[in-house]
Amino acid sequence: MCRAAQYGVVLDAGSPGTRVYIYKWKNHAAAVKDASVTQLKTLPKIKLKESKKIHPGVSTFADKPSEIGVNHLAELIKIALAEVPADKVSETPIYLMATAGMRLLPKPKQTALLQSMCTYLQASTKFILPDCNAHIQVISGETEGLYGWIAANYLLGGFDHPEEHDHGKNHHTYGFLDMGGASAQIAFAPNATESEKHSNDLKLVRMRTLDGSPAEYKVFTATWLGFGANEARNRYVESLWDQYGGKTIQEVPDPCMPVGLTTTLRGDYVEGKIDEPVLVGTGKFDECLSVTYPLLGKDKPCPDQPCLVNGQHVPGIDFDINHFVG
Repeated sequence: MCRAAQYGVVLDAGSPGTRVYIYKWKNHAAAVKDASVTQLKTLPKIKLKESKKIHPGVSTFADKPSEIGVNHLAELIKIALAEVPADKVSETPIYLMATAGMRLLPKPKQTALLQSMCTYLQASTKFILPDCNAHIQVISGETEGLYGWIAANYLLGGFDHPEEHDHGKNHHTYGFLDMGGASAQIAFAPNATESEKHSNDLKLVRMRTLDGSPAEYKVFTATWLGFGANEARNRYVESLWDQYGGKTIQEVPDPCMPVGLTTTLRGDYVEGKIDEPVLVGTGKFDECLSVTYPLLGKDKPCPDQPCLVNGQHVPGIDFDINHFVG
């Protein structure tokens, strides 16, 4: 077994479910010792040992926080313990980062859930968890987008091999578009003109290569709560429901679904008759676009120009150099 190996466990608590990530990397002294001159100029190499998602999301335990440990976290911890060597567990930090599903909850329920999760993890595992506030938290949508931007560019090689990702104008990173269950995020490095114009809106990201050299990027990130896939669909179904008269109708035409497909308002497949309103697909794409477009809120006031959707400020995107990953 490699004594130089280090591990970290991250629980990504999204709105539809929680995913466990187990990371492995060489400690710095060992990594530097074995590195070539070229490798010293790159970021540390991190390996993903395992990732697995379980359902539902942690926010579903809002009214029963005491149950979240045994009925949710226990399964994720079992996966982590199968990947982290037993003699490394006490040296391995664990973090839980909750996103939009938790952001939708009232503050008291957020606090109760976070405390219950931290108490369970501290009592039932030997992972490093000295500070509940630092290790178990609800992160902002902007932070979520920034982490996604870093991950996407790390995996694509945009940081370590800029010459292979030259998008023009000395630009080599990728923009990040993320649609979760309850929120959507954007993160990208604007071009030089937009960066100067919107400098107060940018976050400075500083990373270090193996030899300690800094690499700095100015990144814009924004979030839209309620624009994730599940929440956006809920708003869409509500708009259909209102359009067709609400409770007075049993079958609501849905132009965005294939012809004849029938589901409940929640989206569950229906075969035959049921005693509740249903959506029936009409398969009319042009009509689908016309009824979903207003949900983007493009007509909302934009106090800080320019805006992208729902009145949210986003610097101008130069698609010549801003290549996006979704």
